[in-house]
Amino acid sequence: MSFFNEFKNDVEADRRLLERLLATAGLQPSGMLKAAGKVTARIGFLKLLWEGFKPGELGLFEGLEMLAIGVQGKRLLWVTLKEISHWYPEWKDFDFAALELMATRQRDGVEFWRIEAARDTFVSSERRSAAASV
Repeated sequence: MSFFNEFKNDVEADRRLLERLLATAGLQPSGMLKAAGKVTARIGFLKLLWEGFKPGELGLFEGLEMLAIGVQGKRLLWVTLKEISHWYPEWKDFDFAALELMATRQRDGVEFWRIEAARDTFVSSERRSAAASV
């Protein structure tokens, strides 16, 4: 699953980039925001561990749903930062349009796997066979 390995690396790079953006503007992420992100990630991860990531099971589909929502949120963050960037001249070297495009591509990749997981989870092999014979 090279998509997910690449996706993980991209997410880590985006986090570092966001930290750099905040630092160049002299801004600090709030402690509450950091804590909320960590708690949300842990709860989501524990839920997925409990339900499982196996193909055809709901946990994989739910995990991909969470990824899709997260990537869409990241895309919208880049849009927002682009809109306010003219007030932050220290951000002039950041290409927010390219970041939004990358997030859109990530969303499309996650969407491909989300739809595959939905088929595996919600459509029985009998129903697939019946539809194929029509």
